[in-house]
Amino acid sequence: KDPAAIQYLISIEYIAAKALSGGLHNLLRELADAQVLAPEDVKRDIECVARFVGKHLGVLGPTKLPIQSAAFQLALQEPDDTALCKSASRYKEKFNSMEWPNKPQRLGSC
Repeated sequence: KDPAAIQYLISIEYIAAKALSGGLHNLLRELADAQVLAPEDVKRDIECVARFVGKHLGVLGPTKLPIQSAAFQLALQEPDDTALCKSASRYKEKFNSMEWPNKPQRLGSC
């Protein structure tokens, strides 16, 4: 229930670290646990991160796209109002990100 711990759990930095270490399945379990304990106002962010991780399991990871910027770039493709996109936006200067002019502005299905 610690808000700082949940914010770290859903941060793009943590997601990228888990991807590079091969820990995305563990992250999905952590997110499921957090979903049960989280306050209502944070559950949407946790669900968004879980969908993101599930959607990109096939491309993220040490044997897939073993570059840290991959997770950040994929997060920038999420709707602007999501925690993921906001988190990744803070790192645009650290890598050559691509802007997607027609990216969706609503969360889709998994």
